[in-house]
Amino acid sequence: TEEELRLLSEYLAANTCSSLRQAFDEVIAVEHAALTKLAAERGLAPPPPRQGKQLPVDQETESLQPQQQPLSAAAQPQQSRAPRKPRHEASNAEIVENADNWMREEVKIVFQKYTERRNDLKAEFDCQFNELCHQGFSIENYNKIFHHYNFTIQMKKPNSVDWVVALYFAEVKQIFGRKYYFCCRLEPNENGHCYACKSQGMEDLQHPATGGFDAGSPNVGFSMWYE
Repeated sequence: TEEELRLLSEYLAANTCSSLRQAFDEVIAVEHAALTKLAAERGLAPPPPRQGKQLPVDQETESLQPQQQPLSAAAQPQQSRAPRKPRHEASNAEIVENADNWMREEVKIVFQKYTERRNDLKAEFDCQFNELCHQGFSIENYNKIFHHYNFTIQMKKPNSVDWVVALYFAEVKQIFGRKYYFCCRLEPNENGHCYACKSQGMEDLQHPATGGFDAGSPNVGFSMWYE
């Protein structure tokens, strides 16, 4: 009411509070005094004293206290650290083994793509990868890289128990980041000409006599990695 507001304003003007808790208690006391005075003027029983309520600031403080303990513990510097593991340097044997593994996987991908286009091969034979025989890696320029492989496949007809080993040639060529695959079966003594492999002295790596692969250019020096 207007009377309550007047009494409250007069009290606050005459009294200053040093804390939010004190101000809250004082407001409750003034409110109770005003209600008691009005009740006496109207011949009514005085109102019961109000119980002090918990301030919102107190509630926030209490809710934060359980969280502060783990935070303070986490903020403490770590007394000890696990010893740092020494860096592992791959040995030459591990490097060669890793290279052989990814080259075998690449050859398997080439042969799988080859068999997907050869329905007769899939229908007439069971095929298993046998061995990676030779490989040569050539870089003609930045945007033309190719890899030649010789590998063998074990083959048998579904109603037979005899396996036959067949020699294959594969090429993986990368132009502007895109890979192109070529694969064909070789006769035992078949060996087409390849400038790239010949310039690297790779006489044992056989190529198809009918072409179909990138033989490189006769006047280009090649960076190589071969076996």
